[in-house]
Amino acid sequence: MNSSQMRAGIPAETLASIMRSANVLLLASRGEGFGIPVIEAQACGTPVIVTDWTAQPELVKDHGYVCEGQEDWDEMQESWWKIPSVESILEGLTLNYIATQEGSINRAALAAKMYEYDADFVYLTKWEPLFQKIWKGEIRLGVPAEQPVALNRAQRRKQK
Repeated sequence: MNSSQMRAGIPAETLASIMRSANVLLLASRGEGFGIPVIEAQACGTPVIVTDWTAQPELVKDHGYVCEGQEDWDEMQESWWKIPSVESILEGLTLNYIATQEGSINRAALAAKMYEYDADFVYLTKWEPLFQKIWKGEIRLGVPAEQPVALNRAQRRKQK
């Protein structure tokens, strides 16, 4: 492996091969924005286990598991997180193992459902119609004057 390969990361084909070889992707994190690896794994036909938090549950399709957790306030980031339950993770892993042994996971069907996250599909079905409505004046962009302005961290502390 040369230095340019190290900077570029793992080639997409290699990453897809690694994901396809896994029985499950476990991404039960405390906080996850969108979770691109969840989409990537399912696009390779690999089931996922995620925390019931942020966008993660919405990304899980037919052969995935959403584990429970306990909400936790993070003062430093001033936001809520969710600590995944070890028991719930174990349950998801067990259910995935049983489904794998039974052969009831249709990896090809799971991968086929990921078309809805394809960049071209999202642009054509979501963004382009939105841009057309904006262009035609059917949608007005901006914040209503009556909506309060969000305070930053220093302003909130000053109010306390």
